[in-house]
Amino acid sequence: MRSRSPTRKTESGGVFFWRINQAQYSGAGACAEKIVLSVLEKFGLCRSSEAAGSRLIWANCFEPKLWTTAGHCLINHFPRSVELTHKHRLCETLTRCRSRYLPRSFVLPQEEALWHQSLQDMRPGDAGVFGRHWIMKPGRGGGGRGVQVLSCQSATDIQQAIAIVKSSSSAKTPVVVSQYVEKPLLINGKKCDLRLYVLVTSFGRIGAAHEASAPSAGEEGQADAAGDLTAYIFSEGLVRFASEPFAMSCESLGNSCIHLTNNEVNARHAHGPCLGNWRLSDLFAWLRAHPEPWMPDSSEVWHRIRALAWEVLVAARPSIAHATAQQPEARGQCFELFGFDVLLDEQLQPWLCEVNGMPSLGVGGKVDLCVDTEMLTAMFATVLDRVPKDRQEEDAATFELLTAPSAT
Repeated sequence: MRSRSPTRKTESGGVFFWRINQAQYSGAGACAEKIVLSVLEKFGLCRSSEAAGSRLIWANCFEPKLWTTAGHCLINHFPRSVELTHKHRLCETLTRCRSRYLPRSFVLPQEEALWHQSLQDMRPGDAGVFGRHWIMKPGRGGGGRGVQVLSCQSATDIQQAIAIVKSSSSAKTPVVVSQYVEKPLLINGKKCDLRLYVLVTSFGRIGAAHEASAPSAGEEGQADAAGDLTAYIFSEGLVRFASEPFAMSCESLGNSCIHLTNNEVNARHAHGPCLGNWRLSDLFAWLRAHPEPWMPDSSEVWHRIRALAWEVLVAARPSIAHATAQQPEARGQCFELFGFDVLLDEQLQPWLCEVNGMPSLGVGGKVDLCVDTEMLTAMFATVLDRVPKDRQEEDAATFELLTAPSAT
């Protein structure tokens, strides 16, 4: 398969960039390619103009034809990883597995009646960090497009929310509605979320039929459901901030710079100064500097985050492992980097917002570029089993092996 993008030269054993749509390829996608190539050059890999003979293919989506063309090179996607990266499929999977880390959620239009019943059953004061607001997200897509916070405090609000969701959803374009975390962790009065990087090198073997059902409770049950899943989480990450102070007033609900933390949204619409993204380690330092007797320490927060990532991967594992087994050429050649977006509530409980299949790289400023470069260097050292030319510092962040969380 021939690239339609300009290349500097053909390089056997290099990296081939494949895109489903070459037209006007710019912005975040082009930025990601640039940073990926710059990191791979540390490992002696240059851009290739052909997939055949390349050491690695970096594609912006899953494409089965690549395996028949590329031989035995590595490819940065698993078959059917949309089970994680499409919000409606992820919601269905985690709901079926009774995930502890997903707010109550419904996929519409197919679960419309269930959502309506849930709205009627809600009682004031019984939702903890939640309340009578919901957030609607398109089943596919990103960048904050189509996301809306909905008030369901009164009968009139409920009818308006139902009408908005109904007009936004169809069988071909489903949406996800989730209870909105009304009491998030605030830093300097602003909402923030975490971008965490998870690397999967194997979704494992096809196991017994019971693996497709909800994972058994406890450490032993989770390990059984995981099969030989091999996954890692990067020990550093990004903390992204909304650009305006948090509020839950009716007037604030339509302001994406209050309720969304996406870099793209806040760069496009911000009316005031942003805090600028932090490293995850900066957040943990901030928590240590602002202790509360009822708050868990940073090591416990990290333990909870690791448990979230593990549970999500285990839930989606059977479907992706089955799809990989159906494509013999793909087995042993795939790896995938996922961007987990996680929200901490005021009790420092993590909640999954979404999983990104092609997380943006280096687009949020200097901090993002530094963290993403460190992350990619560590990832390719793991995937290629090589040491980069410029060795990283001994205390540099690394990809930690994920395992079933210990019972607490």
